[in-house]
Amino acid sequence: MKQSFLRAVMWRYIALILLSIMLIGGALVYAHKTVEDHRQYILTDMNQLPPEADYTIVVPGSAVDYITGLPRPVVQSRLDTALEIFTTSEAAGRIIVSGYEDTVLEDYNEPEIMRRYLEAAGVPRDDIIEDATGDNSYLTCDFLTNYDSTATYIVATQDTHLPRMLYLCRAMGLDMLGYEAPSVDSRRWYAFQTIREAFSNVKALYDIHTR
Repeated sequence: MKQSFLRAVMWRYIALILLSIMLIGGALVYAHKTVEDHRQYILTDMNQLPPEADYTIVVPGSAVDYITGLPRPVVQSRLDTALEIFTTSEAAGRIIVSGYEDTVLEDYNEPEIMRRYLEAAGVPRDDIIEDATGDNSYLTCDFLTNYDSTATYIVATQDTHLPRMLYLCRAMGLDMLGYEAPSVDSRRWYAFQTIREAFSNVKALYDIHTR
């Protein structure tokens, strides 16, 4: 009798585990497809940039080196891509740098370091907008909706991040296109980012449907 009870409990746990795996797997697949559908909005050539005047470039933040005051390679790649767009297209009106500002560690300010990098490369200070509320992609899109919900935006970021950024901002009603910044990571890190993005995609759908 005791063995039968234990066996029944064991099978219930196994069924619960299998059901959980199916639900998680289904959520990952659905989120991946929903987000990846936004690759259609990624530009692959500078000639594809919008001809209309005064569109805005967006550079999402990531880790910076607050000791040297320089962006780390991932962010630098995004900034260099934004610079290329800004200097190539006369229609680019300004650049928004969005990232995290640590209120405890005063020297860690992603938007400020990103802005200084762009200024050093020749972008006028008045053409750079800092957003220190961009702790994550959703908050960056939220800032853009409040800054100018009618503008056309071009976001410069890596391939693994682009579809999610486009999904979030377009789901919030923004006219956004993407331009891929070169990846500077190792293959191992790229694989890690791909896995991370799979779960971040689920969070993106959750944010859009619950906030």
